[in-house]
Amino acid sequence: QLDTDLVNCLSDEKEAAAAFYKMLRSHQNYYSKWIESAKTDITKSKRIAATIAAMLNNMTYAELLRSMRIDK
Repeated sequence: QLDTDLVNCLSDEKEAAAAFYKMLRSHQNYYSKWIESAKTDITKSKRIAATIAAMLNNMTYAELLRSMRIDK
């Protein structure tokens, strides 16, 4: 089951949702589990925002993680 907060945020971003739901279910689960593993609400919110941005930029999960490492 996908993270509820992620699903709710995707419902507000139709373009991001379309890209997200086109992915294989296993790839959707990578994002969802990464979001659920956040230890604080702030981190969870940042990860959801990053996921939506990644969908809008047609990024894979690996590309997202690499871009976040570069941004630090």
